[in-house]
Amino acid sequence: MAASSGLGVGAPRDRRSHIYLDTMYLDVKISDMDSSGIHLWLVLMKAYRTLARYARCSIELSGLGPSDFAILELLLHRGQQPVNTIGRRVDLTSGAITSAVDRLEAQGLVVRTPDPEDRRTRFVSLTPKGTA
Repeated sequence: MAASSGLGVGAPRDRRSHIYLDTMYLDVKISDMDSSGIHLWLVLMKAYRTLARYARCSIELSGLGPSDFAILELLLHRGQQPVNTIGRRVDLTSGAITSAVDRLEAQGLVVRTPDPEDRRTRFVSLTPKGTA
């Protein structure tokens, strides 16, 4: 017979308000679990998909695309960066990074500043609105 232990105080009047743990079921379930590499890969893949879906929904609520969000996240954690460095770090082509920075600049989230030592280089940094 399965051993159940109630994790509540006193006799439960409403079963929904108490948690019951079937320790026999857990022991059997854990010992029979497949520990092969394929099973682990499938579990990790499902976890990744769930987290990616949750992140995508959260990002979409802010009105940003994934690449725009990645740029803002990079600038938040790394500070001011040259445009070409941002492109390499978030895996965007030079044309795609230029378009993305243009979009973010139009929204007032980032600002471009010239490099005083190299006229070819532009730095991108967050504005106060971009850090909010």
